[in-house]
Amino acid sequence: MGIIERLFKKTKETDKKLKLSLEYEEKYIKIILKIGDKTISLKDLKDEIDISSLSKSDIFEVDENGNTLLLDYDEIYSLDRSTLKLLKLPSFFPGIVYIDNKGYFGSSKVEFSYKISFGLDEYHIVNANYVESISSSERYILTKEQYDLIKLINQYNNDDSKNKEANEQYKMLNAIKDVSHKTNLLLNETIKKEDDLVLLENIELDFLESDEDYLEVVPQSSQLSEKQNKSLREAFKKANLSQNFYLLNIDNKKVKVVVNRELKDALKVVKSNEKISKKDFVKRESPIFEDIDSEIVEFNYGPRVIGLGYLNYRPSPAQNMSEMDWFTKEFPKIMTDTPITLKPEHLNYMQDKFNNLDEFEETELKFNLEGEEKKLFISKENLANEIKKLENSIKDITDYNKSKALDEIIELAEADNYSQDYIAYKGNYIKKFDKNVAEQYRDDLRAIEIEKREEKKNTTKEQEKVLIPKDNIEKLDYIEDMEKITEEEVELPSSLRYSDGIELKEHQKEGLLRMQSLYKKSNVNGLLLCDDMGLGKTIQILSFLAWLKEKEALRPSLLIMPTSLITNWYDEKNIGEIQKFFLDNTFKVKILDGKKSRDEISELRNYDLVLTSYESLRINHKETGYIEWKVVVCDEAQKMKNPKTLLTTAVKTQNALFKIACSATPIENTVVDLWCLTDFVKPGLLETQKDFEKKYMKPLSANDINDEKRQEINNKLSDLLGEFYLRREKEKVLTSDFPKKIVIYDKIKPSSQQEDIIEKLKNTGKAALAIIQGMIMTCSHPQLVDRDVDEVPLGSEESLIEEAYKLEHIYTILTEVKKKNEKAIIFTKYKKMQKILWNVIKYWFDIEVGIVNGDADKTSRRRILDDFRKKEGFNVIILSPEAAGVGLNIVEANHVIHYTRHWNPAKEEQATDRAYRIGQKKDVYVYYPIISNVERIERDEYRTVDEWIRKQLEIDMTDSSPEEKLNRIIVKKKRMLKDFFLTCGGEFDDDMTKEFAAMSNEVEKDLSIEVIDNIDHMEFEKLAVVLLEKEVNSKYGLVTVKSGDKGIDGVIFSERGNILIQTKHTKRLDSNAAGDLFRGEKFYSDELNKDFPKLIVFTSASKNNISEDIKQLEKMGKVEIYYREKVTELLNKYPTKITELVDRDKRYSIEDIKNYIIERHI
Repeated sequence: MGIIERLFKKTKETDKKLKLSLEYEEKYIKIILKIGDKTISLKDLKDEIDISSLSKSDIFEVDENGNTLLLDYDEIYSLDRSTLKLLKLPSFFPGIVYIDNKGYFGSSKVEFSYKISFGLDEYHIVNANYVESISSSERYILTKEQYDLIKLINQYNNDDSKNKEANEQYKMLNAIKDVSHKTNLLLNETIKKEDDLVLLENIELDFLESDEDYLEVVPQSSQLSEKQNKSLREAFKKANLSQNFYLLNIDNKKVKVVVNRELKDALKVVKSNEKISKKDFVKRESPIFEDIDSEIVEFNYGPRVIGLGYLNYRPSPAQNMSEMDWFTKEFPKIMTDTPITLKPEHLNYMQDKFNNLDEFEETELKFNLEGEEKKLFISKENLANEIKKLENSIKDITDYNKSKALDEIIELAEADNYSQDYIAYKGNYIKKFDKNVAEQYRDDLRAIEIEKREEKKNTTKEQEKVLIPKDNIEKLDYIEDMEKITEEEVELPSSLRYSDGIELKEHQKEGLLRMQSLYKKSNVNGLLLCDDMGLGKTIQILSFLAWLKEKEALRPSLLIMPTSLITNWYDEKNIGEIQKFFLDNTFKVKILDGKKSRDEISELRNYDLVLTSYESLRINHKETGYIEWKVVVCDEAQKMKNPKTLLTTAVKTQNALFKIACSATPIENTVVDLWCLTDFVKPGLLETQKDFEKKYMKPLSANDINDEKRQEINNKLSDLLGEFYLRREKEKVLTSDFPKKIVIYDKIKPSSQQEDIIEKLKNTGKAALAIIQGMIMTCSHPQLVDRDVDEVPLGSEESLIEEAYKLEHIYTILTEVKKKNEKAIIFTKYKKMQKILWNVIKYWFDIEVGIVNGDADKTSRRRILDDFRKKEGFNVIILSPEAAGVGLNIVEANHVIHYTRHWNPAKEEQATDRAYRIGQKKDVYVYYPIISNVERIERDEYRTVDEWIRKQLEIDMTDSSPEEKLNRIIVKKKRMLKDFFLTCGGEFDDDMTKEFAAMSNEVEKDLSIEVIDNIDHMEFEKLAVVLLEKEVNSKYGLVTVKSGDKGIDGVIFSERGNILIQTKHTKRLDSNAAGDLFRGEKFYSDELNKDFPKLIVFTSASKNNISEDIKQLEKMGKVEIYYREKVTELLNKYPTKITELVDRDKRYSIEDIKNYIIERHI
């Protein structure tokens, strides 16, 4: 008996059904439990384990009476569809949001309004994301994209500082247009017709020779192309006054360049002083320079600061771009074990991938390099970085300002008879150019060089916006003392809670001594503290700060960290590390949160420690830059790994004497991460970024790199970092009396269901993302890849166990744990698997365990963790590895079960270290239950990490299972991560694809209906468009956006009649699909001004499982149904491969479809 059956079964006592009553309050949805008219407690629901499991999840709160679940509106998006159905929550809104505006952009107050509609019905917001029809009883939950946009609009409308400010108006407009490509919005004509926008964040000033005595002052920006900059200069020259925006005409396309108030004021000064005498320029006596007299950088700021952003005063030829952008001489590469060089033709492909990703999704990238296909999986954040690298490498010929460079570029172009769209030149791609224009430009440059050869270049000077550090990127501008230290005896602070048994361990005393010795040598110094997770980096740093306090050398000091960690350091209510380890009133502490005034920032000088998040520092960094901080500490310092981001700039421009960067993973992407952190704590130690990349990054990315070469580079870096870097590993520094970590591998045979599904997936051919993930999910449990998971019950506990022997084995492990009266953590990222585990644990041991998916900062999550910690004896908690991030300490458990593995070995180690850390009193057992082709369970135990890694890499991989392949990949990465300089160990890259490739047939097979059963609903939507496109002989098939699609999953434009498609990847089909089609047809017809005579329902349900209602509609000619048998016929008629679905990544909003029609003249 499954979820729905159990929920509505008759109870023995009352013969009445359990009912869920929903009340939509302002902050929560109340889910009240009732039998008949009587409200009952969760404690009385002994048989209703599915409802009970929700009460133990971190997503829900339970009211004080214990009879009501409280669901935060924002948490609805954390629920899977089966839970939404179980709770009878409304469906996600399939309709449209119409956006209107009132006011004129750039000249008055502008507000945005929205109207929510579906078909002919208009809806109003009742609470948060819950909407009801004005004319009927229909109700829905807004999709996340719709809800986020409406929240943003409301915040904007209620803030006069934004809705009356031109730059903020255009920011909001840009946000709306961005969302219109992700979900269906209808925009009014004013918004639609608004030109393409560029919101300027910086302006640079060029000084061009006007005549013998004067220079002309012209604005430009590194955000604009050379054509755009040229047009901006012309528009600025024509304008009578400084404006809110400048309208550019680029190749007959209008672009609106918007400036904010500060930039507008700066340009006003420029407009009044468009010419400056050369004499005044040298003396800096023009009014242009006077507008920053109150912000004299060398006087008010720390020694790293050379200027304030926005106005970068730079003498240079007219076409010279900002020199701050020119620091790389290598072509852009995606760094994997085999580096992939990016080329201009990859840009559109990568941007389409990016636009179709949700925030935390991964996607597969494919590149054809020298005839060999390279693949990798990459997150949205990292893909954005790669796109930026490639965009920055594409240049115009006029971006170069040296005649020698022009000679070389022209010579390369001539070698190919000017046939190439791009010329590859010294790490950049030069756009195709006209030979005569290039030669004339080169001759002009040469004339300027001859004339100016003896003149000294003027230095750069900047004005207000953000602090610009001496960045050491190309030139070593800033170096701190490198003299070696002499370590003496450690001096322990007197304020530790010694009477409560708080004492530093030997390695912690060594860490404290290192900081003290560096400080005694010079208070302008720094340390990169990279101890293994769980070794007590926090107490080492706090002990150093307490020691400084006793010397009256602490106030003020700044501690920067992720928001979720602030309460770990300081929390009076829940006892943070400061309260736990140190006597009361040891430190006077202030938390800096949100944007503050200069007076409020000035008050921070009166505190010993100021704790703030990276984001809060970013928005206050200019004001905090006035303060001389005795110490600046960066916890989880890998947050500032990119030297070019504003976050990194904010940290590096603080006027810090002693600096500590704290991170267990100082390299997440490339070794440049290490350079950036070191450049914060000890500028100059690793030379310039340019030199560092040449000496270390380039050799590490070579195709012929081997472990011996990696070790050589590693040793060189270790020697260079010396005493300014400290890293200890638990296995090496903790004494013999510290608990051991015992790694246990259990090999378990697959069930027949698992074998069948894996075989079907293997037969799809090459190892695409969906196939690999499908195999891994199947190894956890077959129901994870059942595409009817949202519509059928889980099944009884007995059948759940029979379907996966791995699940059955968890009972054996947990029984051993129970015998010892100990606690266990089970890690799996799949919410469906979490629910299955919760059910069977309840069935086996009659206990209701907690489930945590988010970070520990939320009240409900703290409650679950506290309950787990406090309960005596045997207990289990289920965690997502993503929830096991920074700051989570669960030493009460000493058994860790990795039920499903995380691609990233660093994340997996981080999860294990929630239990294996200082404070742990027992040996920690780490279990890896793995599906394998064995006849009976085989167990291997390892007592050291080296033995574990070595033995696993020696295993013969012939006929290995998907989980064994994944294990090998992870262990290989773990071996690399043991020496952190060698790799980042992050993404699912080409090695992983190769490892799985052997599981599939050499020739990619055609898709079968059985394989279709194991693809997800999004791939099924693509399949419908691909097959029906072939059926009607059309080239114009589009898959629609994920949300707000009006019930339409695909659109096909055809001479035989345009088609709208609704897909249902399900075993049964009811008439709801047709209703969605009818409403969607009116909307698409009206908006696109097209007829859609064909309405198709495309389903995996067989003909016998289709409702009579929808069959009747087909007979009437209202819809056409492509049921399972007809889909099978199409697959036979039009052989289709999985790659055809993978290649259909782009999804189209209604605005995208309109543009598509115009561009293709449909």
